[in-house]
Amino acid sequence: MSEQVSEGTGPLASGETGGTVGVEEILAQIDADIVRLQRARALLVGKGEPAAKKTAKKPGRKKRTLSPEGRKRIAEAAKRRWAEQRKAASQG
Repeated sequence: MSEQVSEGTGPLASGETGGTVGVEEILAQIDADIVRLQRARALLVGKGEPAAKKTAKKPGRKKRTLSPEGRKRIAEAAKRRWAEQRKAASQG
């Protein structure tokens, strides 16, 4: 093999051409690189453990409040619907 690896770590990273590297060593290095890349991917996707807990809340929807007049209108409308349902049930 005359290919040289310029990035990463391990026996192939230095670009040394002399000596022999065992298949087990190469496979071990590839497995270590795969684990490292999977951890990096998990962190980027958001499935990994964060470095620190987030203390700030996510910006969300503001809490909506109902005025007393609006609440009264809704209650009256609900009472009208219930009255219509009771009337329809008693007729048929």
